[in-house]
Amino acid sequence: DTRELEDQLTALGERWVTLCRMCEERYTTLQQVDARWKQLEGDKVKLETWMAGVEGRLREMEQDLGVDTLQLLEQVKQVMVVQGEVEVQEGRLVSICEIGQVLQDSLAQDSEGFMVISNWLEALQDRWDILIEILEAQKQRISSLGIEFKSVARSELDKLGRIKKERDLSPDEAVSSKKRKVTGSRRISFESSYARISGWADHILSRLEDGVAGLELVDQQFLHEETEAEVKGQEEKVEELVSLGQQLVRDIESEDKFPSDYLENVTGKIANSTAQLENIKIALNKLKENINYQVEKKLLYQLLTELSKVLESYQTFLDQITVDKTSDLTLLDSCLVELQTKLQILRSTDTKLEEVRRISGQLTLHAGAASEP
Repeated sequence: DTRELEDQLTALGERWVTLCRMCEERYTTLQQVDARWKQLEGDKVKLETWMAGVEGRLREMEQDLGVDTLQLLEQVKQVMVVQGEVEVQEGRLVSICEIGQVLQDSLAQDSEGFMVISNWLEALQDRWDILIEILEAQKQRISSLGIEFKSVARSELDKLGRIKKERDLSPDEAVSSKKRKVTGSRRISFESSYARISGWADHILSRLEDGVAGLELVDQQFLHEETEAEVKGQEEKVEELVSLGQQLVRDIESEDKFPSDYLENVTGKIANSTAQLENIKIALNKLKENINYQVEKKLLYQLLTELSKVLESYQTFLDQITVDKTSDLTLLDSCLVELQTKLQILRSTDTKLEEVRRISGQLTLHAGAASEP
């Protein structure tokens, strides 16, 4: 009894360690989300403050129409300063969009946080569009007065698909611009989601393949239950990623000259995400089968032990009945009574024998049975 209690306490301690490790992992995840949220809020405030200041400076130029050459040159200088700042601040805008997307991937689409981030990103992108249009308008106004200077570095700004190449776009050009904007946003969302889900899948596979060795049966059962619940929660995320990837593939294929290498990259990542989920399910089933095998094997040995004890008790009883003692009628009657009792017990062991035959037949079919003693 003491030994059994010690084993139970040891198993409980090991399970407690496993639970603590999982709690620490989730606490780390929450800390990372909190840090990203604070970074997103901080960068958003900084970008909004910068845009408010730039908008004010540019609108002052619109109101100051009667300017001489010196004032005009001063305005050119201010526009060039703003142009340089735009090239720097667009990096912050891209970073905000990426952080926002990573946070949204960890939130439910109907959650308040998801909607707050969506509204933030949409407002920042719309305000950025307006700012670029104001900047371009000031550059055109100054150019019309006879002063030429470099236009905003479009190669950098076009990475976001944020500005129009001309103020007056034809309907076809407007559709093309909108398509690039949607494709770029969808591409960022897909790549971000894929990186997160792929990393999660690798972690789960490593846990199932390498983290089981040396664990007690109860800990393996706990690991299987926890992992299975986690996989069910992430399965919908994988389906969303595949759907997003398929939409992105259609967007790429709809372009006149789509990049074939990137199309192959996206389709490969879609296939890899599906394969990773399937491999996780296979590993879970394998772990479940191994757990069931160990449970059945443990039950078999328990039944064999019980049957061995019954046989030993019968052998001891029979050994005690010797020929010289059969002349004692009183003792003989006592032995007969005890023998009848033991016969009844023996008949009740038929169920256990059938259970032993059934379990042993199933265990021999398991892949690990060949290496068992």
